[in-house]
Order: sequence, then C-alpha cells, then structure tokens
Amino acid sequence: MLKYAASPETVGVSSAGLNRFLDALAASSLELHSVVLLRHGQIAWEMSVSPYDVRTPHVLFSLSKSFTSAAVGFAVAEGLMAYDERICDILPDKAPDGASALLKAVTIHDLLCMGSGLSAASDGIDPEQPDWAKRVLSFPVEHTPGTHFQYNSMGTFLCSQAVQRRTGMTVLAYLTPRLFAPLGIETPRWDESPQGVSCGGWGLHLSTLDVAKFGQLLLRDGVWGGTRVLPEGWVDMATSRKIDNSGRGAHPDWEQGYGYQFWRCRDGAYRGDGMYGQLCWIEPERDAVLAVTAGLLDMGAEVDLLRGTLLSAIGMPGGDEAEQERLRERTAALTCPVPECGERPPQRVVGRYEDGRGHALEVALEGGVLRLTAEEEGGVQDMRFGPGTLLQGSIRYRGAETGCLAAYGWRDGALETVLRVPDAPFTRHARLRFVGDTLEETVVGAGFEREPETRTYHKVR
Repeated sequence: MLKYAASPETVGVSSAGLNRFLDALAASSLELHSVVLLRHGQIAWEMSVSPYDVRTPHVLFSLSKSFTSAAVGFAVAEGLMAYDERICDILPDKAPDGASALLKAVTIHDLLCMGSGLSAASDGIDPEQPDWAKRVLSFPVEHTPGTHFQYNSMGTFLCSQAVQRRTGMTVLAYLTPRLFAPLGIETPRWDESPQGVSCGGWGLHLSTLDVAKFGQLLLRDGVWGGTRVLPEGWVDMATSRKIDNSGRGAHPDWEQGYGYQFWRCRDGAYRGDGMYGQLCWIEPERDAVLAVTAGLLDMGAEVDLLRGTLLSAIGMPGGDEAEQERLRERTAALTCPVPECGERPPQRVVGRYEDGRGHALEVALEGGVLRLTAEEEGGVQDMRFGPGTLLQGSIRYRGAETGCLAAYGWRDGALETVLRVPDAPFTRHARLRFVGDTLEETVVGAGFEREPETRTYHKVR
C-alpha cells in the first residue's frame, strides 16, 4: 500500500515548484485529469481535477501495453514461452497458408519491441473480421524482423493472444493473481476482442493510483513490500533499449529507443504511455514515479510541461508553510470549467433541425434540463445537460452504454455544452448558435474520433 508523505518537502519535493506547475498548467490548453507523484516510495503529491479522481478506473489506451509485456515476462519465467519463439509457431492456426519466410521469422521479441516488420496497414481492426490475429498476420512483412521500428498495437494483441494460448487464460486473468492482487489493484478491467482475447495493446482500465503502484514496482526492480512480484531481472531487461527509433522527426522523448513495450526517455527515465496523455513515468535517478491520466491531443506538450515544471520540483529548495498551504488550497479547488447558465434559453430554440444530409438534431428543454437528440450515421445519441452544473447520465459509445456528466449554458444567443466521460479522456464541447430558423453547431472533442466540425441545420418543426 502506498503511504502519503507528511508534506512534499519531507520527501524532497518543493511545494513552490508544484505551485509553479499549477501556474503553467493553468496557462496551457492541456487538460490533465489526475496526477500522482511518488518520491522515495511515498505519495509526495496528488491532484484530481473534478469530476475526475485518482481512485476511479480510467481507460489507459496504449499504457496497457506495458502490462501485456509483464504478462509475457511471467509466461517466459514460468517456462510457457520464450522471447525468441516465432509467433506463427505459437499461433499456427492464425498464420495464412503459404506464409512468407519473413512472417515465419517474426518472434515475440520482435513484436514486443515494435520490430515485427509488419506493414503499417496491419495496425487496425476490421469489423468484418472478428479473428483479429488472422487479420494482422495476413499482411505482408515489409522489413526484416528486428531491424525496423514501426509502432503497431496489433503486434501487442498478438502477444496477448500468445499468452492466452500458452496459459489457457486471458492476460487479465493471468495477471490478476501474479500482478494486480499483490499490488492491491482490486478492479482491473480489460476490453476484449470478439473472440474473448484481452486487447493487450489497449483497453486496460485502472486508476491513477493503480498506475502509480505499477510504476513503483518497476522502480524497485519488481519488489513490492519486500516481496518479489515481477521475475528477477525482468524490469531491467524489458525497459532497456531493444531497437532504435530515432530519425523520425518526433519529439525527443519518442526517439530515445524502445524496449519491450516501454519508451526510453531522456535523462535515464523510461515510461509507458497511452493516447490522450496517459502516463506511467519512471525516474530512477530521482527515485520518483509520475502517473497521469488526461484528455489531450498534444502529448509532446504534456511531457514538456511535466518535465519543465512538475518533475523539476524534485530536489528544489522546499517551500515554506505558506507555500504548502497555498498548494493544498489550490489542489482542493481544481475543477474542470462548466458553461455558465445565467439565464434560461428562449423557447424559440426548441425544435427539430435537419441538415439535408441525413443528420438531425432535436433540441428540448425539460424543467431546466437541456436535451439534445442527435441522429447520425451511427444511430441516435440522446444527451441531457444540467444548467450550469454537471448532470449525471449516459450515452452510447462504441455500441455500449457509458456513464457521462454534462452541463450547458446560454450566452450571446448560443448554447454552450460540455459532456465528459469521467473514466476516460473523452470530452465533447459544442456551441449551438441560433439565427432565425438556422442552427450552426460547432463540435470539438478529444476522444470521440471526430475532428472539429461545424454543421448547419435548418428548423423543420
């Protein structure tokens, strides 16, 4: 169990430096949901931006990959598979007839270090093909395995399926007694393929505190509370550079080399990360771990902010009691903004609007609650928004019912809405401007797989 430090200063972290981080965060456009900073094995500081918190499971996207790597490490240590085993030998029924010599040469090592050589087109899902392993192995291998870095989440899925084939259980079930239970992670959840295989490269849901525990386990070479959890030597082996990924024109922290589902960083650090800003950052030289959940698009800017302010607070001269109190007050008050609702929208906005291209939007006011019913190619989406305050509800996302929190305001002849999924980075901001019988809707949101878009509707009733 992680313990809280009496103050950041007791573990060598400056409250003044953390206040500077909050200043920089407020001045940026980055949306962090929660942060846990560990130093010397204790929680030096944590922050949650309401309605998010450090204890609610949050989808991790590609940060899930580091946990799949651990599952492979356990399976290798138990003699169930080997890093130099060929994936086509482990999953012979998934390989195509007449598989090429290059495909037959792809090993677990190659998949883990993103060096399989499989074409970039293999990294995806076809809804018409429920057998994901067969699909990815049907693509050509364009480079000699082990020689060319090409990020590929489906390669991690193949590792997950390989573990399941050799252990007889999903990666989630396999890791539960070996990793999650020893760390006190009580409610791990992992999305699955149509055939019941843990996604591996994405889809794990853990809290920020759970991610911090995993980071601390890595920092201590796989030992937790004096007990070895991860196989001896696995951490150094998995987090060391296995393949060169430089020269791609990426951010410097994406070009320091890649291990077994871990990114090497500058200054001797390494990390697991996931889309929209999910991070498990390990700083061995500073004896520190940083766990972050977020909902943002520019992870390079996120890393620069964290490196330049939050991580630099480690080892800085400590803040006085006034700085500590200021930090406590600011941390407690962190909240995501919601639209102000100073006045009720006029009744004239109520009605059905269509854009002439098969899309429709119905606007209703029900006792102060705004109801928007959107008809699109993917079906009907029914959304309810509280007046100037987040209203709990649900939406349909990827075919499943998902909890959400939503609010609206009325300003300058327009409705402003925000909808958040509290266990994910998904946020939808929309502005609905009404001019006569015309409705102009502009939608921006990270995580909804929809580019910023403006649609014009006309009132039909």
